[in-house]
Amino acid sequence: MNKQLTTPAQQGYTLIELLVGLLIGLFLSGAAIQSYLSTKETYTITQNVNRVQEDSRFATFFLSRDLRETTNLGCIKAVRNMLPAAVDNNLTDLLVKVGGWDHDDTSLGDEVNLDGNYAVQTNRTKWRGLNNGTNQQLPDEIDSISFSDSIVIKKITPVEGATITATADATTFNVTGYTPQTNEILIIGDCFRSDQFQVGAVTGTSSYTVTPNPSTTTFGQNWGPSARLYSVTFTNYYVGLRSGASVPSLFRLDSAVGATAEELVEGVESMQVLYGLDLDNDGDANRYVSARDLSAAEWEDLVSIRVGLLFVAPGGIDEETAEASQTYSLAGGIDFTTAVGDRDLRYVANVTVKTRNLGLESDFSVCDAGVTNCDLNGMVVTSTP
Repeated sequence: MNKQLTTPAQQGYTLIELLVGLLIGLFLSGAAIQSYLSTKETYTITQNVNRVQEDSRFATFFLSRDLRETTNLGCIKAVRNMLPAAVDNNLTDLLVKVGGWDHDDTSLGDEVNLDGNYAVQTNRTKWRGLNNGTNQQLPDEIDSISFSDSIVIKKITPVEGATITATADATTFNVTGYTPQTNEILIIGDCFRSDQFQVGAVTGTSSYTVTPNPSTTTFGQNWGPSARLYSVTFTNYYVGLRSGASVPSLFRLDSAVGATAEELVEGVESMQVLYGLDLDNDGDANRYVSARDLSAAEWEDLVSIRVGLLFVAPGGIDEETAEASQTYSLAGGIDFTTAVGDRDLRYVANVTVKTRNLGLESDFSVCDAGVTNCDLNGMVVTSTP
């Protein structure tokens, strides 16, 4: 008897089975997507943290280096000031080795609400400081945003290889081994006295004849090959906004380089500077104050500078953290508070630097150009010791 082979009826998935499978798939896909998003957010936050920390190390390195090199005059004990009235003597006064300007709303003890407004402030009177005298407002060449301070650092650099000849009561001097630039501020001096002046005109090729500004200015004494030539420069640090940028940056304007500031570090939201005063002559700061709170005489008592930098990286923190406002303290006394919902990552770097004060001991003095020869403490002398 022949047996007939039959095949079982083919059956598909039921609608319920398909829906259950789709639901399981959705759960698995959702878990994978959530894991990816969480990993990506963690990676972004880690990258931002690493970047702002690296930027903070870079910025504080430059600031610390420049502050430690402030006003090194070697063995010079007295300076005769021959600068014209048009030059800001508050900047060139060598008794004041470092200075700055404090913004109206960021003095010691103030609290600032961060709103993301980084526009450059054109009103220079919003800042006060330096010597709190005639030229106390922010200089025109500094394009700072609001709620940030500015600091200027003076550098006196020996010009290596320069040979000088100048005659007392002469209105020019000769130099080889160095090419002076118009408007440059120079010092000629030895260990007892010196002349500080601005270059008015330069003639010659390999040997140069230099006429100070004003041209009627005369040197206080004979300067021979044993005298040293020094270049006086100023380095300004401030927080500005590059054209087209969404966040501000720390800028550095060096008069030795030119009139254009260089963008040092991007993502610096504010810089706050406090100045340490030595009140008991032990070389250490007893009190830190804002620039606007320093009198003209107190600028000469500075022994250390405290700088606080607030770094920002857009979109760097999670939503839960952003549900509460965050407060960041700069330089140990100025607080910055974010708005609720602000997800920008921020990082604070505070650094305190003791200024190098070589050549500015208690017997250092500065004389006016009307004094023929000035020695220690401004005494008029008639011959070289």
